[in-house]
Amino acid sequence: MVLNETGILLRSQNRKFIEKRFARLVKANGMQTVYEIEAALLGEKNTPLKIQIIESVLNFDTEFFKGRDSFRFLRQSVLPKLMGLSEKTRTLTFWSAGCSTGQEPYSLSIMLEEALPKESDWEIKILATDMSRRCLEKAKKGIYSVNDVEDAVPKKLLHKHFEKSDDGWRIAKRHRKRVVFKEHNLLHAWDDIGVFDVILMRDVLTYVLSPYKRKVAMHSYEHLADHGFFFLGKSEVPGVGHFFTPASGKDESCFKKNLDVGQGARLKKLATSKREMNPVLEEKLIAMLSRSKMFSGLSKKSLKTISERFEVHKIRSGQKVVRQGNVNKDFFLIYEGEAKVALERGIFKKDLEISTLGVGDVFGVTSLVTGEPSSASVVADGVVRVFVGSQALFDALAHRSSSFREYVVDLREKHERQTQRIQASQRGVTIDPTVDDMVAPMIIPEELQHLMMSPALRSILLERGGKELPMGPAEAERFKDGLRRVPLFADMELSEMDDYVALSEYWVFPVGSRIVQVGDNGMALYMLTSGSADIVKDERVVDTIGRAQVFGENSLVNLIPETVDVVATEKVHVFIVGVELFRYVVDGEVDEELSRTLGLMSGRIKPMA
Repeated sequence: MVLNETGILLRSQNRKFIEKRFARLVKANGMQTVYEIEAALLGEKNTPLKIQIIESVLNFDTEFFKGRDSFRFLRQSVLPKLMGLSEKTRTLTFWSAGCSTGQEPYSLSIMLEEALPKESDWEIKILATDMSRRCLEKAKKGIYSVNDVEDAVPKKLLHKHFEKSDDGWRIAKRHRKRVVFKEHNLLHAWDDIGVFDVILMRDVLTYVLSPYKRKVAMHSYEHLADHGFFFLGKSEVPGVGHFFTPASGKDESCFKKNLDVGQGARLKKLATSKREMNPVLEEKLIAMLSRSKMFSGLSKKSLKTISERFEVHKIRSGQKVVRQGNVNKDFFLIYEGEAKVALERGIFKKDLEISTLGVGDVFGVTSLVTGEPSSASVVADGVVRVFVGSQALFDALAHRSSSFREYVVDLREKHERQTQRIQASQRGVTIDPTVDDMVAPMIIPEELQHLMMSPALRSILLERGGKELPMGPAEAERFKDGLRRVPLFADMELSEMDDYVALSEYWVFPVGSRIVQVGDNGMALYMLTSGSADIVKDERVVDTIGRAQVFGENSLVNLIPETVDVVATEKVHVFIVGVELFRYVVDGEVDEELSRTLGLMSGRIKPMA
């Protein structure tokens, strides 16, 4: 919990310090042992206690004008440059990130007031954030002890910027009004933070692990104005390579943006959708490639090299990424947002949406493999961000990597078989899928038999007019598209989804079939892939369901008999997940041997030679 919220790993060498801090927590909460704290956290979402634990391990020590070298550099070097660049707007924005009890932002406010000309019309905006509510409450009051103020603030500034109070000294009202305090965790969302001329993040990331530190630094890059300055603690560095360049010595630890990369370069290219790759995105891309079946045979070193050949693009809502009828020259991997796959049917008919693509989905590959025009368009549904690989990269991988080449050959052969079936159906000829077209083999390993549909359910569905069909790759993709819309399966990795699809079944039912009947005891989860069906209760239609909608889940989840009938109003095709497979998904109990057997059967894992 502490690691996720703060990026700080509690190590064994800090044991005495942690135990001392936790002992105070135990006493403050009327408990006897540390184990009671653990039990309280497990028993419910105890947010106040969670905050106390996080605050107990963080260091909030600060003082007025701490790191005077930084303040001197800010006043003498940075401020004149910013004033020259902002002459028209006459507004300067500052962010004190990790402000603790407020001494840094108030010091900044005092320094700026002293530095700016009297009767100046410059507007100064200071945002101060911290994750500790306790610290923020103290900061907003602005009351500090005699020692805190008199030991750190020069005497000539004391009475000018502070008021004497019963508890010590209070910062003047004009400073309290100028500084806006806000609760914010640097590891969480930054959407409402804004863009600043100066960001001060001094001694905030000292004990934060490198991956979290890089993440925060890259977010800071995005929220720093192109002409802005980024201050860290003495001798600290951003740790994200060439995205920042030093603007001062190590004592001041001030950095500027390198405008040849990242957001700076992107601002120069607003006419296009292209964005620049950064370390955070590159790390995300490598992780996604490693999970993709398409790149499964490549080493980590190869994936790192490949990732450097990808581009990053932001696609506006409604923009066509792939256009039906055009030969595609790139392939795409979605890392944020969704896109619709739509079949264009001419100017007088509405486009037909046939599926939805989401995070982790690859598209545009088939056209590259076959050299044929794309059979459908892919349209951004809201803003979509994608990694883009070129045909040159695709061809190079096919030439150099045997596993990638096998993937391409297999994809081409499947496309040819599908094309043959479509052409045959147009002539009125039926061609059954071959064993190679099947997602699941004809013989199911003995270890997986208990996850298959039960013989009792199979017998019942046959009596109700159902007929099992072979599941080819096109059907499997439709099933996965539908599963992604079901909350239970939404977060499942694509490779895992392949495993479960391999153990599911594909059936057809004639019009009038009662697929589910009152009294059925949670036998399976059903999903319509074509046609529609009525939900019937007491011989009255209470609802109608269509393509990609799920039924049968109420009885499965709540372990109660079905209270409705589901009746096909036309010929319907249905995907069916047996009860044991459904429970395997819900329970999340992954047996390594069982998982490996699933992977081998679905083709996700290649057998050892």
